[in-house]
Amino acid sequence: MPTSEKPLTEAPAQVFHIAEFLCEEILARGWTTADVAKRMKTSRSPEVDTLIIDMLICVHKDGLLMDDETCDGLGRAFGVSPEYFRNLDNEWRKWPDRRSPFTPPDSVFHGQVQP
Repeated sequence: MPTSEKPLTEAPAQVFHIAEFLCEEILARGWTTADVAKRMKTSRSPEVDTLIIDMLICVHKDGLLMDDETCDGLGRAFGVSPEYFRNLDNEWRKWPDRRSPFTPPDSVFHGQVQP
């Protein structure tokens, strides 16, 4: 007899906040959050986009939501689909007990810190 049971969804071992992706990419490219904001090319000013990126990196709360313009701009800045950022955010929200702790490095805000 065939069953009509729904497939079980396996929980991931860990989910990562969008901040972790942003920081890794910013550091790998030698950018700052202001550099990303300039590359986003949204209808907002780069200063506003910089503030939004800084908040995404620093505030890991369920109440902080990304709007479509931010996802679209991040997609342009990093050369990926905006859906990539929506999926990262959705998975992080879906699995609160699987969240990886993350503290952003200061250098993503101000460039590489020189000794």
